Amino acid sequence: MTFPIRRAWHPAAALIACMLALSACGDENAADNSPTFVNTEARGTADPLYGETTDAPSVASSAAPAAESAPASSTEPSAAAAAGDVQAVLDRIVAEHGNVGIAVSDGTSTVEAGRTAPEAAWSTSKVPVLIAANRTGVADSQLVSSAITYSENEAAKAAWAALGEGTAAAQTAQSVLAEAGDSATQVQSQVTRPEFTAFGQTMWSVGNQAKFMAGLRCVEGAQPIIDAMGVADPAQSYGLRTLPGSFMKGGWGPNPAGAYDVRQMGIVRLGGHDVAVAMIASSPDGQYASAQAVLTSIAEELAQADTQWPSPAC
Repeated sequence: MTFPIRRAWHPAAALIACMLALSACGDENAADNSPTFVNTEARGTADPLYGETTDAPSVASSAAPAAESAPASSTEPSAAAAAGDVQAVLDRIVAEHGNVGIAVSDGTSTVEAGRTAPEAAWSTSKVPVLIAANRTGVADSQLVSSAITYSENEAAKAAWAALGEGTAAAQTAQSVLAEAGDSATQVQSQVTRPEFTAFGQTMWSVGNQAKFMAGLRCVEGAQPIIDAMGVADPAQSYGLRTLPGSFMKGGWGPNPAGAYDVRQMGIVRLGGHDVAVAMIASSPDGQYASAQAVLTSIAEELAQADTQWPSPAC
């Protein structure tokens, strides 16, 4: 089902335009092992509100240590790709990579392994926020593309502000999660880490993310956001994005210990049909680029696995 993008200017839409026009630039020093944070919407920079860079190098061009790169044998089926049930496949991948979490879901049943506790959503939280903004008529196609395809933070902040910010915005985004089948996750309404936004610190498990993705196509007003998730940004060409025909959203930022967490959720083609997947990894050396390599390796192993994957409910 396809839902048209609402293009009519709404009073809140005017607010968005003003916010985007008035956004200012500035530099801010980050930890030595992290990208430099710059509070701007411009591509090729990072934003202290999310701890993310919108023009990070792809795995192919990253200077990640060789030990953290995808295994040289990843082009051939590995032990993690052997035939077996879904739980066994996920367990083997987690055992190989260590500090990671993976989940797949059909919307009713969810299979997960590794890190399954709720963790900071980072920019994956932009998906329900932008769907909520689209449903209330305050997100045009440009805003959706900026916030979802290119993960530009000023666009997402504008959408959040147009929803009322705080409790009002959180409740509106919350309704999107519930409609997609995730009634457990609570959208964060208040800032919990001073340098980051409230909704970016929503605690979201890989299991609930996979469940959300399985029901996403049934959510009213979600199609423009799903379409934007299907457009590849060269700066994010790793992990699930390496799988042909993927619809995905990533998020990344420093955990409280200072090392980078990188996560992705999406709908990808595995075994010839669509599968709702979510995964998270922490970089072995604390670097963002190294965590990219881990997600790419996991995606390769999922694609090679010989198993019967669950199909999304929608």
